[in-house]
Amino acid sequence: MLSLVLFSGSLAAQKNADSVASRGVPSPVAAALKQAGLPATSMGLYVQEVSDVVAMDEPRTQPALASLNDDKPFVLASTTKVVTTLAALDLLGANYRWRTYAFASGPIYAGKLRGDLLIVGGGNSYLSAADLAQWFADLRAKGLKEISGNIVLDRFAFQLNDDDHAHTPVPGADRPHHVLPDALTLNEGVLRVVVSPGTAGRAAVRLDPPLADVQLVNNVSMGGASCWAGASLSSHKTELKVTVNGAWSKSCPEKQHAVAAMSHIDLTTRAVAALWQQAGGVLKGTVVDKPRPVVSDAQRGRPQPGPATMQRDAQGEALMPFAVHLSERLPHVMRVINKTSDNMAARNLLL
Repeated sequence: MLSLVLFSGSLAAQKNADSVASRGVPSPVAAALKQAGLPATSMGLYVQEVSDVVAMDEPRTQPALASLNDDKPFVLASTTKVVTTLAALDLLGANYRWRTYAFASGPIYAGKLRGDLLIVGGGNSYLSAADLAQWFADLRAKGLKEISGNIVLDRFAFQLNDDDHAHTPVPGADRPHHVLPDALTLNEGVLRVVVSPGTAGRAAVRLDPPLADVQLVNNVSMGGASCWAGASLSSHKTELKVTVNGAWSKSCPEKQHAVAAMSHIDLTTRAVAALWQQAGGVLKGTVVDKPRPVVSDAQRGRPQPGPATMQRDAQGEALMPFAVHLSERLPHVMRVINKTSDNMAARNLLL
């Protein structure tokens, strides 16, 4: 079994790619590198037997089967995700799943919960609106029809602060792939507008995920041969306004457009409210984000009893989950992370 690592980067020196072959790199690989038009110094390669892998501070017992610039420093960039996912497979196992919990803080009589419903995130980076809609339907089938209190969202399986995001790209409308990690995400923290052919002179426009307290302004006209639409966000007090402009043709397929990387709090609270209502559930209170836990000076830096997802009642007794949503297994998540170079999912996995 072989271990292969390929790095790409930039170095000032220039060398001819023909020199690659003399370092044990197979001729087809050397030819492909040369055809890429990049200098040999702009990439690194190291191949060795897995059985010969030793600790980094120990000398190598056998020479590399093939190498190129293996003594030079490179910026790993997104190839680091391969290391993260490999470590996860080793530490967590192939059957690992992320869990999102629902806790009932009070008794349920005749379908009515006398208290709050707590939804606790466990770090599932690929929890979608469709997943949540189905889960809410399952909760109703299980007997939960009405919530007299609030739906409380708990994202503190990850105890993150601003310092944890230092030196990382800032997410924005033009960079939704830089969404910050969070223990309770939905649709990867990105609001999208879905546009498809419509009637009465207007295209059909909807939001994914659906959001509560939002005004959707549809200015996408039907006609012509254009398949273009753009959206903008604005807010006033608690109401969100999404304006979609453009032109659409009957021949245009349905398309999704990322509007913005909203804050996880804003996106999940609005989406949970809309999805619970769509599932036919009644909510007497509102959807709120759980405040950050207060940690005393004596507790700071010390591990707290029980997992971060554990919830307790007013008497301090541990609550049993009312329902648990399971993610896809780890290998599926690994494949998506590495295939699409998913930044947020990789950071969630590391956490």
